[in-house]
Amino acid sequence: MVPEDNQGLTTLENPTFYFYVPKTSNSQMLEFVLNDEDGNTIYQKKFSTNGNSGVLGVELPGNGEIQPLEIGKNYRWYFAIVNDPKDRSADTYVNGWIKRVQASPDIVTKLRDLGALERAGVYADNQLWYDAIASLAQLRRSHPNDSAVEAKWKQLLHSLKLDNITQEPLIEYQASVQQSAASGYISGSLSQ
Repeated sequence: MVPEDNQGLTTLENPTFYFYVPKTSNSQMLEFVLNDEDGNTIYQKKFSTNGNSGVLGVELPGNGEIQPLEIGKNYRWYFAIVNDPKDRSADTYVNGWIKRVQASPDIVTKLRDLGALERAGVYADNQLWYDAIASLAQLRRSHPNDSAVEAKWKQLLHSLKLDNITQEPLIEYQASVQQSAASGYISGSLSQ
């Protein structure tokens, strides 16, 4: 879930990436891959779905399993629905870029005195999409019946032209395989 140009910014060392997963009639494998600027895979995670639709968060581990994202560097991510594990060319996927930036002193000062909902607005106003989405997703989990949180979530998704998924729940799937090196190339097409 990023702007139409599939590029987004974060201030976080270990951001969370959010993806819409459509409803399926049976369980499917999902795969997230993060590469550095040189195309080296630095993180890969696979999930098995339960068939339900929703917004899935994939958090980069902060436990030393991978190095934190470096300020000023670009990283390319891929998220795939694996339709046929034996034929990866049949994958349905999206890809995009993330760049970690240093928050300006002005942003740091603004954030210091704000509540969580207002901080999400500052992130969005400064094109820190990954931070804004992560903040609002946390608020949706902790305050599922808060109309102000719901309104801000809808506003952010509208700005990303994702109005069709504003009502989708936040979902979690169990990781089926987790590793830090990838063994395959993701190809295909995933509609957001």
